Parts: sequence; structure tokens; C-alpha cells
Amino acid sequence: MALFSTMPDNYYFSEGVLCALPFDPSVQIFLYRSDLFEDGTLRRLYYEKYHESLDVPQSIEEYIRIAGFFTKSFNPDSPTEYGTTITCGSAQVAACDFLPYYFASGAGIFNKNGKVFFDTDSMRNAMAQYKSMRRFTRSRDNEWWGDSVRQFADGITATTHTFSNHAAYIINSKHSNVVGKTGVAVMPGKKPLLGGGVLGICKYTKKLDACRQFFNWYYTKDVASAIVRLGGTSPLAEAYSSYENFSIFPWLSVEKESFGIGTRGSSQVPVKDFSNYHYEYALGTAVLNLLSQTMTPDEAVVFAQKLYDKKS
Repeated sequence: MALFSTMPDNYYFSEGVLCALPFDPSVQIFLYRSDLFEDGTLRRLYYEKYHESLDVPQSIEEYIRIAGFFTKSFNPDSPTEYGTTITCGSAQVAACDFLPYYFASGAGIFNKNGKVFFDTDSMRNAMAQYKSMRRFTRSRDNEWWGDSVRQFADGITATTHTFSNHAAYIINSKHSNVVGKTGVAVMPGKKPLLGGGVLGICKYTKKLDACRQFFNWYYTKDVASAIVRLGGTSPLAEAYSSYENFSIFPWLSVEKESFGIGTRGSSQVPVKDFSNYHYEYALGTAVLNLLSQTMTPDEAVVFAQKLYDKKS
């Protein structure tokens, strides 16, 4: 069994102890309408407006600029109603959607004193960026990643970012308008979040042999390749080396690359009993208030700190 060599230890270890194996790992990826990015007229209009080429965004700043260009209310020549999507059906989902903006600045969860600290310039700036992106998305928020992919597949938006295990909807949907027109890239800012679940065995189980049999079945090349071909994900590197799989799902190579730079929480936890769940809940609740216009970025970072400290 050859697992991804680039997959972070977060999938396996907790405080240095091997606890589980990755089951259905996923990572955030960026989807875009390749036909629009290659359109000569649109490329000329973009250059006239911004004096730069219409290329796949590498930074958050470029992402925001391109999202504005492909939003009809800001650019009447846009062929799509909106430039991108925001996914924020719950506090945790909102935090995951927002964190690539924050991590792109190079900042982390803990300050130099090893404390969880929200009130920083990096956090405020990221919240300001995220709030500005809100203008280029549909007013009715997408609650789940599948909703954002569906909006992209329907041709409503020019781009989206989602966890890779939801991307197969583009191919599987009978009503997709972007089959053969979708490009895939690493998340702008190059700090995608990791997702997915893990698989372990309870130490009190009385069915150890059955568990082992399942492991031996699930972590085989044939099963892994079949799961990927059906639109799922697998932690086995061999499942992503099949030409047939690559020809069906063009994001597989980007997914593999993104695992190597993806993050979730922190591998170095200087705070005893740090809870990534509580961190994302406090941050996501603040982000939801930011999007609802009830808080400014300055107010949101203070609120997130108070909420996190209260739950800690």
C-alpha cells in the first residue's frame, strides 16, 4: 500500500501517536471556465481594464480582481452573472471557505507566544478581502460545497473553489453546462485546506479480524482506482496514476499537488488541549457576522477572540 508521500501527518497522528489511516482525503481546488479565460475578446477587455493578462489567479488579490471582472453588475460585458462563489452554511463551513484567504498571508493560528490570537493585521486584512469578494457572488449564500459546484456547473459563475471530493458533480450532472470547459488549478494563495475523513479501529473491538479484512480490501489498487473512477477519493497514490482516471477527472493531478501544500489546523500545537473545531467555530461565527454586515473586520476579530476564549 503506497499512500500519498505528500500527505501531511495530520491524517495519521495525534500528538505524535499513530491513530488512524486516511480514508477519503480531499483538498480545496480552484475550478474555472477555461473557455472564458481563453476567449480572445474577454482577454482583450481584461487587459484594457487592468493592463495585465487574463490568467488563472495565483494570489488572492488576483482572484478578487478576476471575480469582479466576471460579475455582470460590475462588468456588463461579462458572460456570467457572478465571478465566483462563497460557501457558508454553518460556522465551520464559513471558516473553511475563509481560511485560505488568511493562510495566504503566511500567518498561522498561533502568535509568537504560542497563543491563539485573532486580532492581527493579517486576520483583519483577510476578512476585508473576503468581505470584498462577497460583492461578486450570488446574494443567496451556498450552504454546502456541492451547492457552489452546482452553481458553477449551471454556468452562473466563472469560477469556484471547493473540496475536491465534490468536483465530480461537474461530470456526473446531466445538466452541467461546463463539461469540457473546466480548467483546474491550485487554490489562489496556494494555501488550500485539507478535508476528508480517517479510518481507525477501536481498541475495544471484538471484531479485529473483520476490521483487518476490510482494511486489506479497501487499501488495494483495484478498489482505490474504482472509487476514484466513480468520483470518490482515495489515499492511495496508485489510484491517481491511471490514465483513464486522469482523462475523466482533470483535477486529479492538481489534487495530488495540492495535498503537498494543504493545511488544516497545525502540526505544531503549542497550546495544550487546542481544539481545531473550537477555533473554526469561533472564526466561522465571526465570518458569518461579517458577511451579514453586522460586523466590520475590526469588530469580527475581537468577537472571534472572545468567543474562542469563552469556549476554551
